[in-house]
Amino acid sequence: MGLMLFPDLIRREAASSTAELEADNKGYIRALTAIEEFLNEDRLQGVGWDAMRRRFSGHREVIKELLIANKAMIDANEKLSNAVGEEILIEDDLRAGISCLENINNSLRAMVAVFGAAMLSSPLYAGYYQLLMEEYEDNISINLKNIALLEGKIEKLYRIEAETANLYDRADSLYDNINSAIAAIRVDMEDGPVAYIREDGTIIGDVGYETEGVNDLKGFPEEAGVVAGAAIGVMLEMAEEFKL
Repeated sequence: MGLMLFPDLIRREAASSTAELEADNKGYIRALTAIEEFLNEDRLQGVGWDAMRRRFSGHREVIKELLIANKAMIDANEKLSNAVGEEILIEDDLRAGISCLENINNSLRAMVAVFGAAMLSSPLYAGYYQLLMEEYEDNISINLKNIALLEGKIEKLYRIEAETANLYDRADSLYDNINSAIAAIRVDMEDGPVAYIREDGTIIGDVGYETEGVNDLKGFPEEAGVVAGAAIGVMLEMAEEFKL
């Protein structure tokens, strides 16, 4: 099966992908903002908070990489949409059309040869055969032009394929790196939960760190606790999204 190009379908798929990526990016920016506020909250000091900061710093870098990768994907979608043109192109149909026209021309050429021979054997009707030959040769010329048009469409199809083949390579490479980073975070998460803290900052469960770290998580300012709770909330959402 040859190449096929359906521009409207490609543009719809690209637009849908872009809309989903932009929606994801809004969530990632919200998560990034919450994490940045937590990392810059200097009222939360101690072993436990420092451990959480180290972990969240890694998560922050993954989010930044996701935003970059999504932007690369969005850019690729736009370039693809602009590159595909407006015309539906199906290689097999184009080649079938060329073959059909070539077969017709072969038949027409055979008839031109017959008319040429008839002119020699029947000089009385030479003028008539000459008109038929000219008509058939005109049809051959028209078919040759149409064959050239179809061949041009095939060339266009392969040119578009070549121009767009590597559009998503950068995004794919970025996502591969992100998958590796997420796998590393997943291993890190196996050491214990990030924390169980309400958005108001109150502790409701084991934070998964050593005893001296747990003590650090008690008695902190309420405002700082809200910042921490917000960061932990968005990270738990990401943990669910990436199956951490």
